Amino acid sequence: MKVLWLLPFWMYLEFLSRRDILTWGLAPHKFSSQCTSPAVANKHVRYSSRREVLLSGALLGLLATVPTSATKPVAAISSIVGDETATMSFIGGVTDSLLRNFQYNANWTGTSLPLLTVGEAASYPEPYYPMGRWPDPILRRPATSFPKDAIKKDPLLLTNISNKLRQTARENGAVGLAAQQCGIDVSMIFLDEPGLLGGGVRVGGGSFFINPRIVRRSPEEDMKVWKERCLVLPPSFTATVLRDATVEVQYENLQGETKYRTLRGELARAFQHELDHDRGILIVDHVSFDELEAESVVMRKIEERGHEERQSLAYQRFLG
Repeated sequence: MKVLWLLPFWMYLEFLSRRDILTWGLAPHKFSSQCTSPAVANKHVRYSSRREVLLSGALLGLLATVPTSATKPVAAISSIVGDETATMSFIGGVTDSLLRNFQYNANWTGTSLPLLTVGEAASYPEPYYPMGRWPDPILRRPATSFPKDAIKKDPLLLTNISNKLRQTARENGAVGLAAQQCGIDVSMIFLDEPGLLGGGVRVGGGSFFINPRIVRRSPEEDMKVWKERCLVLPPSFTATVLRDATVEVQYENLQGETKYRTLRGELARAFQHELDHDRGILIVDHVSFDELEAESVVMRKIEERGHEERQSLAYQRFLG
């Protein structure tokens, strides 16, 4: 009976394919970079063979017989069509839960880190934290500031976190690390001293910035161009970014005291990179769509929705 049910689809689609007027379909082929969304791109799809036409007709018939309560239509379409972009059209943005444990390619799978409170992070049983891997939605969640009075009331909380955060950075060879990168909901940045990197296992050292904010920047015309990579992103991705040459930072230390520090050169660059993480911004937000597409169509599909807004935030030279 199902075969008879599909015959009208086959016959009708065969007729359309002979007339060369079939301009829609479920299998999104490669499309021009001028198409800004899967919906627009799919309107311009043309099948090149009757075999694909018949496949789509069969698929339509099968979908028509599936109850509305059926689950996981994305997986079904992706497995039949065999095109990675089919599934990507269902991604609702960089915070979509579908991106948890997402396999980007054979060498890179994203994480699904839990959100840790300050208390949970302070009592974490391991000597260092797992680090998030793109496109885990946790990496897009801005960190929460921690009140000065709370730091003074129980300074051991953030001290315990700082020790593990330092160890996490050194375990991964990072010059800097934001607590947010480990799924910890506290605005805290660690910067190691560049001259001491690679010196083996060390206890202590480095600088911690709690509730960091930039209160002064060097002139815009003095901004420096950097080529940056990021440990939470696939190692093949490199971004060209602009960073302020000098920044004056206000922050709280581990005793809850408000401090000021001026950072220049590599430390200024590293601080601004980690401050981006603290706000849920990644270096992919500093680049254009063309650069994302050059890396991967999949990366572009994941980052497409809301990219302009995140890019605007990444470019802001805000104070305070």
